[in-house]
Amino acid sequence: MKFLFAFLLLLSASTSWATTASWAPVADPELDGYKLYRAPGPCATPGPFALVNTYGLVTTGPVTNPTTNGTYCHRLTAFNEAGESPFSNTVEFKYVVVPPVAPTGLSVKP
Repeated sequence: MKFLFAFLLLLSASTSWATTASWAPVADPELDGYKLYRAPGPCATPGPFALVNTYGLVTTGPVTNPTTNGTYCHRLTAFNEAGESPFSNTVEFKYVVVPPVAPTGLSVKP
Protein backbone atom coordinates (compact mmCIF):
# COMPACT_ATOMS: atom_id res chain seq x y z
CA MET A 1 0.00 0.00 0.00
CA LYS A 2 1.44 3.35 -1.00
CA PHE A 3 0.01 6.64 0.20
CA LEU A 4 0.88 9.74 -1.77
CA PHE A 5 1.14 12.22 1.10
CA ALA A 6 0.69 12.68 4.81
CA PHE A 7 -2.67 13.92 5.97
CA LEU A 8 -3.42 16.65 8.48
CA LEU A 9 -5.63 15.76 11.44
CA LEU A 10 -7.73 18.44 13.19
CA LEU A 11 -10.14 18.18 16.13
CA SER A 12 -12.92 20.57 17.11
CA ALA A 13 -15.71 20.71 19.69
CA SER A 14 -19.23 22.05 19.31
CA THR A 15 -21.38 23.82 21.86
CA SER A 16 -23.06 20.46 22.56
CA TRP A 17 -19.70 19.03 23.72
CA ALA A 18 -19.47 16.78 20.67
CA THR A 19 -15.97 16.32 19.27
CA THR A 20 -15.33 16.04 15.53
CA ALA A 21 -12.19 14.95 13.70
CA SER A 22 -11.39 16.16 10.20
CA TRP A 23 -8.47 15.48 7.89
CA ALA A 24 -7.17 15.95 4.37
CA PRO A 25 -8.10 13.01 2.10
CA VAL A 26 -5.58 10.43 0.96
CA ALA A 27 -5.49 10.11 -2.81
CA ASP A 28 -5.36 6.33 -3.22
CA PRO A 29 -7.93 4.35 -5.23
CA GLU A 30 -7.44 1.34 -2.93
CA LEU A 31 -8.22 3.30 0.25
CA ASP A 32 -10.80 1.65 2.53
CA GLY A 33 -10.93 4.27 5.30
CA TYR A 34 -9.25 5.84 8.30
CA LYS A 35 -8.57 4.88 11.93
CA LEU A 36 -8.32 7.36 14.81
CA TYR A 37 -6.11 6.54 17.81
CA ARG A 38 -6.01 8.29 21.19
CA ALA A 39 -3.58 8.21 24.13
CA PRO A 40 -3.96 9.79 27.56
CA GLY A 41 -1.69 12.75 28.28
CA PRO A 42 -0.11 15.50 26.22
CA CYS A 43 1.44 14.65 22.84
CA ALA A 44 4.93 15.39 24.21
CA THR A 45 4.60 12.40 26.60
CA PRO A 46 1.51 10.37 25.65
CA GLY A 47 0.44 7.12 27.23
CA PRO A 48 -0.35 4.07 25.09
CA PHE A 49 -2.45 4.72 21.98
CA ALA A 50 -5.70 2.81 21.49
CA LEU A 51 -8.09 2.68 18.54
CA VAL A 52 -11.04 5.05 19.13
CA ASN A 53 -12.97 5.19 15.85
CA THR A 54 -12.89 3.69 12.36
CA TYR A 55 -14.24 5.70 9.43
CA GLY A 56 -14.99 4.92 5.81
CA LEU A 57 -14.18 7.07 2.78
CA VAL A 58 -14.94 10.38 4.50
CA THR A 59 -12.84 13.32 5.66
CA THR A 60 -14.68 14.10 8.87
CA GLY A 61 -16.35 12.12 11.61
CA PRO A 62 -17.50 12.10 15.21
CA VAL A 63 -15.03 11.20 17.96
CA THR A 64 -16.08 8.99 20.85
CA ASN A 65 -15.39 10.96 24.02
CA PRO A 66 -13.17 9.41 26.68
CA THR A 67 -14.73 8.58 30.04
CA THR A 68 -12.31 10.79 31.97
CA ASN A 69 -11.68 14.53 31.72
CA GLY A 70 -8.18 15.52 30.65
CA THR A 71 -5.72 16.10 27.85
CA TYR A 72 -5.34 13.41 25.20
CA CYS A 73 -3.14 12.95 22.14
CA HIS A 74 -4.65 11.79 18.82
CA ARG A 75 -3.30 10.48 15.53
CA LEU A 76 -4.82 9.01 12.38
CA THR A 77 -3.96 6.31 9.84
CA ALA A 78 -5.39 5.44 6.45
CA PHE A 79 -5.97 1.75 5.74
CA ASN A 80 -6.85 -0.80 3.09
CA GLU A 81 -6.68 -4.59 2.86
CA ALA A 82 -2.86 -4.43 2.76
CA GLY A 83 -2.58 -2.64 6.11
CA GLU A 84 -2.27 0.82 7.63
CA SER A 85 -0.33 3.90 6.62
CA PRO A 86 2.18 5.65 8.86
CA PHE A 87 0.59 7.90 11.48
CA SER A 88 -0.54 11.44 10.76
CA ASN A 89 0.52 14.44 12.79
CA THR A 90 -0.49 14.32 16.45
CA VAL A 91 -3.21 16.56 17.87
CA GLU A 92 -3.61 17.40 21.54
CA PHE A 93 -7.17 17.94 22.76
CA LYS A 94 -8.59 18.66 26.21
CA TYR A 95 -11.88 16.92 26.99
CA VAL A 96 -14.38 17.99 29.63
CA VAL A 97 -16.78 15.08 29.42
CA VAL A 98 -17.65 14.35 33.02
CA PRO A 99 -19.57 17.19 34.69
CA PRO A 100 -18.77 17.98 38.31
CA VAL A 101 -20.83 16.18 40.91
CA ALA A 102 -23.90 18.14 41.98
CA PRO A 103 -23.83 19.21 45.60
CA THR A 104 -26.07 17.33 48.00
CA GLY A 105 -27.61 18.15 51.36
CA LEU A 106 -28.62 21.69 50.40
CA SER A 107 -31.80 23.29 51.57
CA VAL A 108 -33.53 26.64 51.32
CA LYS A 109 -34.46 28.33 54.60
CA PRO A 110 -37.41 30.73 54.68
